[in-house]
Amino acid sequence: MADEAGGAAPRRGFRFQDLAAAFFFITDYPDIFPHSPETLHVERYDSDFAFRMESDGGSVDHFFEVKHIKAGELKWGDKFKSEVFPEFYRISEKHASTGKKDQSFYHLVTNGAVSSRISGFAEDTASLRYGTHWEVIKEKRGRKDITNLLSGVNSNSVVENDEEVDDADDIDALYRPLWGLEVHTPSEEELKAKLENYLRKCSPTRFRGPMAVILDVISDESSGAIRKADLEEKIGFRLDGGSSTATSAETMSTSELQANAKDISQSYSSNAPDTPRLKRERDIIRELGNRASKSPGSDPYAVESAQELADEQLSKLMDLEQETAATETQAQQQIDIMLSEMEGQDTSTQGHE
Repeated sequence: MADEAGGAAPRRGFRFQDLAAAFFFITDYPDIFPHSPETLHVERYDSDFAFRMESDGGSVDHFFEVKHIKAGELKWGDKFKSEVFPEFYRISEKHASTGKKDQSFYHLVTNGAVSSRISGFAEDTASLRYGTHWEVIKEKRGRKDITNLLSGVNSNSVVENDEEVDDADDIDALYRPLWGLEVHTPSEEELKAKLENYLRKCSPTRFRGPMAVILDVISDESSGAIRKADLEEKIGFRLDGGSSTATSAETMSTSELQANAKDISQSYSSNAPDTPRLKRERDIIRELGNRASKSPGSDPYAVESAQELADEQLSKLMDLEQETAATETQAQQQIDIMLSEMEGQDTSTQGHE
């Protein structure tokens, strides 16, 4: 098998890609992995990120290509044919496991919708994993779609200039990346919310700070291979969705109890309400309503009703953020009082020794 390729390249600013990598690495995403991966490979094996795992049936590799689009949908002829699939072919030729019991999957992750041609094609090729014969897929998709992808592979300069990759002589050469093709379309907000919810399950009182730490580690230009155990050491708790048996507060030593209480206090003190962001969002939605009401053929009453309800809900969100921040500040103050009293008692005890 080829050496681990790709190295670590400067990655600052790849927010969506980092969120996607963290999401698939950390959360208990269903039906993709045979078990939770222990190592995340960033910018390795010629992919944006990858997982290489062992299962009872053999080795399982998952290679990810991430495409962030500004608006609209990812189209077949735009990036899928010319960039995404040629990269999957290249990866399959260089790094995919080839044993009879080994499997490799090729995941496209994008923050928007994909065209119906891509989604329908991915659904058809996925049936190869469930017993549909290759000849059936060739008959249905070969003349138009698979032949088109073959053209994209053979005209891709990166593939062409890679000395480790053979030319794709015919559509049969594309079988392996087509067998493992999967498409995911989460929004950036969805990835962030699911990550936060998962970390909240792992550590109910400390999750915002650790989330930033995890994303910083992934975005670091020297990342390469990231072990889950190392991440857990950095953030101070297990990434297991809260399934491990947490230490009971009653059984903690005094120093452990104080350390945990300080963490809680610090997490509360750093959670300022994001009022400017909410105000900006409210202004955008208000302007959307104004323009929608002037759009030819629009129902002004429906627009007005939707605008009023959206405005009301956004105002409630602003109030809730401010109320939560105020409540956390009050809780932090009381925690600090108790910590101060305990530290005072410790000093007093030491003075009498």
